[in-house]
Amino acid sequence: MARRRRALIARRGGFTLVELLVVISITIVLAGLVTPAMRSTDNASAEVRRVVADAARARSWARTTWRTATLDIDAANSRWRLIDDTGEILDSSNADANGWRTLTTGVSFQTVVGTSSDFAFEPDGRGTQDAAVQLLAGDSSWTVSMSAMSGTITAEEDA
Repeated sequence: MARRRRALIARRGGFTLVELLVVISITIVLAGLVTPAMRSTDNASAEVRRVVADAARARSWARTTWRTATLDIDAANSRWRLIDDTGEILDSSNADANGWRTLTTGVSFQTVVGTSSDFAFEPDGRGTQDAAVQLLAGDSSWTVSMSAMSGTITAEEDA
C-alpha cells in the first residue's frame, strides 16, 4: 500500500515528455512566424546605420581637410559614394572601383520631394542645403536627413 501511494505521488509532480515536446514544438512554430517579420526591419536598420556612418564620415572629412565633401546618393541604382569638391572618390570599405557602395538586396532608396538626396558638407561642417532620403525594405521605412544649418544627420523610422 505504501508503495502504491509513493508511485501516485511521484506521478503527480513535473511534466511528461509528451507535454514538454508539445510546448517546444509550439515555441519553434511561433519563432518561425516572427523571424521573417523582423528580418526586413533588421535589413533596413542595418543599411541606415551604414548610410549614416558614411554621411558622418563625409562631414568629418570636410571639417578636417577644409574641403567640401558629399555623400552622393544614386537612388535609382540603390547605391552611394563619398566624393570631394573636385569629384575625387574618397576611400570607402566594401566599395567598387568607382567608390559606389550598394544597398543590400530588398532595400532601396527613395528621394524625398523638396530636398536634395545628396548630403554635401562645407568645411565648417554645415550642409550646403537640406537633404533627405528614405530607405525602404518591406514594411519598414526610414528617413535619413541632414539640416543645412548645423550639418546634423538624423535617422528616424517612419510610422
